Amino acid sequence: MRLIHRRKLKIGEDKYVYPPAEAIVLIKRASARYQRIEGLAELRRELMINLDHFVWQEIERGEWSLIKPEARYFDWKHFEGEARHRRVMAAVENPPPQPKPLVLMFRATDSETAERMTGRKYIASLDGAEESRKIDDQGIGHVPLPSKRVKVSMCLVGS
Repeated sequence: MRLIHRRKLKIGEDKYVYPPAEAIVLIKRASARYQRIEGLAELRRELMINLDHFVWQEIERGEWSLIKPEARYFDWKHFEGEARHRRVMAAVENPPPQPKPLVLMFRATDSETAERMTGRKYIASLDGAEESRKIDDQGIGHVPLPSKRVKVSMCLVGS
C-alpha cells in the first residue's frame, strides 16, 4: 500500500486506487498494527497540524489516494515473445553439453613381437550383431557400446 498525492498519480495507477472510505479503514488498521505505509510521512509533513483527523480529511477529499500493491506489478505480456526468443537464441549459441557415447578402445599388438597391428580389419560382435571395422594407424580399435550391458567379441580378419 502506498499513499500518493493526486498530482503524482502516474498513468494507469488510477485503476488501482482504493475508495476513500476503504482507504481510511485500511490506514487505521495499518497504523494500529504499526505497519509502515509509504507516503504517510510525506502527507503528515505537508499538513499544518499533524493530527490524524486532518490526514483523514485529505484522503476523503481525494487529495491523497491509497494505491493497491497491484499498481506496482509489471505487465510482462508485451515482452514474453522477445524474452522467449532471447532464451532460444542463447541456447542456440551455447548449447547444453551433449552426452558422449561410450566407446570401448583397445590396442592390437602381435603376441610374439609386441608390435602394433595397424590398418588391420577386424569384426566386432555386440550381442551377436557383427560389424566390420579397421584398426587405425596407432594400432587402436574402437567399438561403440550401447548404454546397456552387452557381450563384446572381436576377431582379426586376414593377415
